[in-house]
Parts: sequence; C-alpha cells; structure tokens
Amino acid sequence: MTSFSIQNFGCRVNQAEAFEWAAVLQERGWTLDELPRDGGLIIVNTCTLTARADRDVRKFIRRAAREHPGSRIVVTGCLAERSPAGLAGMPGVWKVLSNREKAGLPAEILKDTAPFPPAAGPRPPRFRARAFLKVQDGCDMSCAFCVIPSVRGGSASVPLASTVDRVREWASRGYAEIVLTGIHLCSYGRDLVPRSSLLELLRALDAAPGAFDLRLSSLDPRLMPAPLVDHLTAAKRIRPHFHLSLQHASPPMLRAMGRDSTLAEYEALLDGLSRGRPEAALGADVIVGFPGEMESDFVALADFVERSPLTYLHVFAYSPRPGTVAEARGADNAALAHASNTWASTAEMDPQARPGVPSAVKARRAARLRAAARRKDFEFRTRFKGRELDGIVIQPAADGAEIFTANGIEVMVAGRRPLKGDPVRVRITDVTERSTAGELIE
Repeated sequence: MTSFSIQNFGCRVNQAEAFEWAAVLQERGWTLDELPRDGGLIIVNTCTLTARADRDVRKFIRRAAREHPGSRIVVTGCLAERSPAGLAGMPGVWKVLSNREKAGLPAEILKDTAPFPPAAGPRPPRFRARAFLKVQDGCDMSCAFCVIPSVRGGSASVPLASTVDRVREWASRGYAEIVLTGIHLCSYGRDLVPRSSLLELLRALDAAPGAFDLRLSSLDPRLMPAPLVDHLTAAKRIRPHFHLSLQHASPPMLRAMGRDSTLAEYEALLDGLSRGRPEAALGADVIVGFPGEMESDFVALADFVERSPLTYLHVFAYSPRPGTVAEARGADNAALAHASNTWASTAEMDPQARPGVPSAVKARRAARLRAAARRKDFEFRTRFKGRELDGIVIQPAADGAEIFTANGIEVMVAGRRPLKGDPVRVRITDVTERSTAGELIE
C-alpha cells in the first residue's frame, strides 16, 4: 500500500493539517490519489461542529468501505475525539487517532507499512494550489453553542519564529499564497511566553523576504482592535478577503450565545474593513434558530445583513451539540416547551429560558438569509465586471482553469491551461447569479 487520499470535513485548520500530512507522505514516496481507490489508504479528517457534519462523516466512511474494498481507513479529527469507539467499529476503519495524536499521523501510518526509499526526482503533484498553515489550535472562549473547545482543548499557538520560517519554506517551494489558519486565529500568541499577538505575527510576515501573499481564516470580531484592522486594510501582502464569526446581530441572542459583542461594534468593524479595502470580500458565519430566538431577533439579524457591507454568508441552522451550555439549557427547557404548548407564547421570557425553535421555523429563516446572501454575492461580483484582478489557479480544467481571485471570487477561464498554483491576472467578462467567467491577461 503506497498510495493515499485525504477527505477533509469542516474547517481550514483541518485543511492545514491534511496539507502537512500530504507533504510528509509524498516526501516518503507515497502517491497522492485525488479520489479514494481500491487498496489505497484513505485518511478522513472529521468535523463535529453540527449534527449534519457527524452524519456526513459516517456516510462517507460507509461508502468508502463499500466502494473500495481492501482499503484501510484512518479516521481522525474532532468527531474522532468525541466518538472514537463508534468510529472504530465502522467497516473498513483501520485506525482512529484523537486530535492529540493527529500531529503524529504520518509516523503512525509509516510505522505499520513496509519501508521504501524517499521519492526522488521532480516534486510530486501538489495536494493543494495554496499552502495551508496551522498557526494556532484550540479555543479559550465559551460560546454556548460550540463543542470545539471540548474536542480541541485550550488555545495553543505556534511560536512566531517557527511560523515565519515555515511560511518562508512554503514560499521557497513556489507557493504564491499561504493561508494562515487557526481554530481561534485572533487568539494567536496570547499563550506564548513572551506574549505575542496576531498583529505581531502579521507584521513579522509582512517584513519577511519572498514572493508570497497571505490569506487569513476566520476572525473573531471580539479580538480585532483598531491597530489590527488598520494593518489588515493597509498591508498589501494580505489578501482583501475577511471572514468573521459574527453569529448573530440581536443583543438578546448575542448574550444568550455567550458572545460579549454589540451590534455597534460589529457595524464599526465592518465599516472599517469596507472603507479600508473597498474591494474586499466580507463574509460572516451566522446562526439561525438558536434556542430562544424569536421573530424579532431574527428580523434584527436579517435587517443587519441587508444594510451591512457583507458580501456573503455561511448560514447555519442551530444544531445542539453534546456537552455544550446551549444543549444542556435546551434539555432543561424541554418541559417548559411542553407545558406552554405554544412556542410564541414565551416571547416575553428571558432568551435563556425559552424553548427551542421549531425545525420548520429554522428552515424558513435559514432560507431567507441564504437568499439574501446569494443576492449580495451576485451584487459584489457584478461590481468587478470588466476589471482585472489578481488570482491563483486552483484547478486546471479541460479547456481552461478555475481561478480564485485575491478578493475571493471563483472565476472560470477558457483557453490556456495554466499550472495549479500559478499566480495569474484575470479580467472578469461575465457574471451570472451562479458563476463568474473571465479571461487570463497575458
């Protein structure tokens, strides 16, 4: 067995971990398969953020075992941390590694396989067009809905000097864009001695030699002081694409979620990012149907989205996660929901005492926000029709390539087939509600 494939679920931190595993295995002579194949090794990096994520992982493992007999499946990640025994009993599963063990995943695989010499000759095909680098893991926050601190642990940062060295190494290997990832990226450096910060890291990377740009994973608005925002909007090396974990805009909901943020702070932050980088994509995670969310709370969220400079959304319908504050609160309120018999009759209660939101209401609210997100995304992309943008080749196609622009627009181009990972310049020629087309600038 000398070939492997990787199936990632969930966040960009998972992508960064898989990126490192692929590099190690390829350097040891293993062949990367784009898709699982019979007799190969299948690495599954799991997510447990929502109940749907759990279902998707299990569905994939069952299908992989059924369609690729003889394969060995290695499962790791957040669901493996939370439910190792359940995953170990699934068909085809060879090993289950916790989050604490995943850094040693390549070594664990290599020790149980026949040794062979490291690869020689040209570099193997890239696992990803861009380099993904994990600079921080875990989270010290206590959001009522989130299971991640219980499966990832407290915040832990990679030392600044090591991070700079790693970025320079990937740049020297020809990666034109490096994506900095973290479970709670804005906490970077707070655990280090001496204490550091995300701003200090970005300044160090801005001064580092090499031809590379940086893109950041999700940012927490609660830890984005003005100097950090000023740097994000001024540093030319940082891609104008910012994704924020907003979650809601109703003050009662933010309090119930354990989010010590205000609507005014959100508005000021988005205004600062939008004014500083007018071309930037501004995205956000939002949750609908959190226990206690009344129609007035949802309207406040929807109105905020409409008037904000946000250009896209990731909309989540609330899913109770085992061991979270919100899950325990929901169980405590179940008797109340049964006794009241009318969900709307609890409108005057403290949000933390209200029963859960019916599934049909969650679905309706999520659909409305997703429709608004599609419209805002279309309006954003339309702004760039006829303009030239920097980008990177994500995937060559039969008659062209898929380009990802600096400001987060996926563009399909026809004609010349550039190489995966090549930096390019593209002119936007056509924009529809579903897609964006362009042409490469020679």
